[in-house]
Amino acid sequence: MIDPITLAVLEGGLQSAIREMREVLVRSGRSPIIAISTDFSNSIFDPSGEQVVQGDDQPVHLGSMQVALGEVIRFFEDDISDGDVIYVNDPTYGGGHQADMTMFKPVYIAGDLVAWVGTRAHVSDSGGPVAGGYNPLAREIYAEGIRISPLKIWERGQLRRDVLTMLLLNLRTPEAHRGDMGAQLGALGVAQRRLESLSGSLGTAALREGMSALLDRGQQLARESIASLPDGVYPGHAFLENPAGDEPLDIWSEITVEGDRLAVALRGSPQIDRYFNSYFGNSISAIYAGLLTVFPKDTPHNGGVYRCVDIDLGPEGSIVNAVEPTPSSMATSTPFDNIMEAVEAALAQAAPERAVAGWSHFCGSTFAGLDSRTGERFSHLSTMSGIGGAGAMWRTDGWSCCSPQCTFGGMRTGNVEEIEFRIPMRIHRFEFRPDSEGPGQWRGGFGMALEMEPLEPRIVVSNIGEGYVLAPPGQDVPPEFESDRATFKRSVRNASGSVDAIVPHTVIDLHAGEVLVSESPGGGGIGDPRRRDRGALRADIDNGLISPDRAARVYGWDPEG
Repeated sequence: MIDPITLAVLEGGLQSAIREMREVLVRSGRSPIIAISTDFSNSIFDPSGEQVVQGDDQPVHLGSMQVALGEVIRFFEDDISDGDVIYVNDPTYGGGHQADMTMFKPVYIAGDLVAWVGTRAHVSDSGGPVAGGYNPLAREIYAEGIRISPLKIWERGQLRRDVLTMLLLNLRTPEAHRGDMGAQLGALGVAQRRLESLSGSLGTAALREGMSALLDRGQQLARESIASLPDGVYPGHAFLENPAGDEPLDIWSEITVEGDRLAVALRGSPQIDRYFNSYFGNSISAIYAGLLTVFPKDTPHNGGVYRCVDIDLGPEGSIVNAVEPTPSSMATSTPFDNIMEAVEAALAQAAPERAVAGWSHFCGSTFAGLDSRTGERFSHLSTMSGIGGAGAMWRTDGWSCCSPQCTFGGMRTGNVEEIEFRIPMRIHRFEFRPDSEGPGQWRGGFGMALEMEPLEPRIVVSNIGEGYVLAPPGQDVPPEFESDRATFKRSVRNASGSVDAIVPHTVIDLHAGEVLVSESPGGGGIGDPRRRDRGALRADIDNGLISPDRAARVYGWDPEG
């Protein structure tokens, strides 16, 4: 049995390796979504594919990388060799959507497989008829970009140029993608060298025993957290907008707590021929992310925690257990966030003090065209255009102008100058949207207001996401205050000054002289807004975030009181 000191040294070494992987991607990634927004995750796995440690990057990948590696191991069986690097993005093999490219590498020491290292990164383009990896017009998965089943992009240390050439020919931004692949490979190389160093200093046997011990410890911590919840069956429900019709779609969860085990049954409306569907790997990841609210913040993100959770996604063919050929390019935010909300709604009954109100969902734009400054094509997912307000938590207001809950607010937008340097767009306004918060004793965060103008004669804009109709839900907020909520608005202000609303889920041309205007909702609140602390309310009024009229109407504000 490994001693505690050696285990601590090993754990520190693995965490250090994960942090170094992050630095490689940030410093070497070509696409802004990687280098600026940090839309990636890194993990180290044991030889069987169980996740030992994952970086504090994007929760949207939590658990799904372990699912994807399991699919890779089943696919290749014994056909894995030292020097192989495997590339995969397909949702039917545990991926989230095709824009997330995952790279795995087995780590051999003295001829024995001792670990796997992996990295998943969102790239600037994944092919298909619409640039940027999201196609609101897709009716089948085949229209959402290139689908990559597990393949060896490097075999026994040799780059397969035929495979790489075929891949890059399908993409609008091949040089950026080549650079992003190099960054991912560099991150895997760093992790491999750190594992080799740990094996050299501690011994391979200690490395194996230590990874097993870390998994067991994660399992024990999760069991203790689950055991603190009262036994029972707790139902939860969430809505999501239906891009194919007027009636909203449904997601139901049922969480059963029994002793130190927890079971989640997830059900959803029948899958639709639009991009709001989730395949199994993505849904599993969303469930794990939703469960984080019941685990202490120092609980490791590893397979030991997942051992304590039984998941049932129900029959195939629903929006939470989709099957071919349904599209799913929005899956990593919608219905990912909605699945989290359904899980959190159930958990709020078991642990009300850990309740989380709904966050603003991702409802943004992708921009694509030719950058005359460089002569290169560009494809850019604007995280700046998709941020909104976070939901409140018990005794805590929600964050303002942050990325959606699938990222826990951890995805960066970049500053104005940085974005203007990267893409041919001028940003005229980027600020908080007043009166957009979800009211409550603890209010939700505020949404944003953004105005962007193209510097090229024409760029293509994809209008994607959710939030045009349904505002992020509050918790224990009187219904009369939930009806007065901001939702997402997007429009084009023409050179003449006239304004045209943009139809959701469309692809449009934006021309020089036109300004794209985006306004996002805030997060949901918790509790009765009339009980909000007067000092906190006064600060919001003084800062111009809540108008005096709204303060009086919703919060019962009396400036003379």
